[in-house]
Amino acid sequence: MTTPSISISATQTGSETDLSPSIFTLTRTGNLDSELTVNLLLQGTAKAGADYTAALGENNTLAVTFAADSATATLNLPTLSDNVIDSYDNILAILQSGEGYSLTPGKGRAKVIISAEGVTAVPNRRSYWGKSGGEYKNTSAFAVLKEDGSVVTWGDSSEGGNSSSVAELPHRRGYPNILYRECLCSSER
Repeated sequence: MTTPSISISATQTGSETDLSPSIFTLTRTGNLDSELTVNLLLQGTAKAGADYTAALGENNTLAVTFAADSATATLNLPTLSDNVIDSYDNILAILQSGEGYSLTPGKGRAKVIISAEGVTAVPNRRSYWGKSGGEYKNTSAFAVLKEDGSVVTWGDSSEGGNSSSVAELPHRRGYPNILYRECLCSSER
């Protein structure tokens, strides 16, 4: 009997706008005769319970079970809407070693993006040093352009931000400052 080899891939990205789930597909090759449970570690900027639903165990781990005679298993992580204005979050799923299976080399991790609530990320293609005519260096205020054309700002109100539009700032949830190189603002730390 050949020991099953396990790989993982991202099959669908999640969305806070329509609450579509993030989906990973696990594939096994080799012996398919019996049920097999494999272990995963979930990491990334998205947090279970805040951005998606998952019954995580100790240290952000969970188990996924292949049915007997099945070459694939699906991990479906329902998206939760939050009050944080950000362009996206990500989930990195990493296969963990375990008994009764091996990991397929180079295919042991996959990442999905959870797009945010109508927010469009506009990459700042120039740093402050090579700034465009309308770009202003500001490390105290931030802005996001929403899909409907409205702009949400936050940060120091004397620098153009207004925190009243944001219930909880992402950096207080363990995120770095808003993806400032992907906002309509330019800032440097």
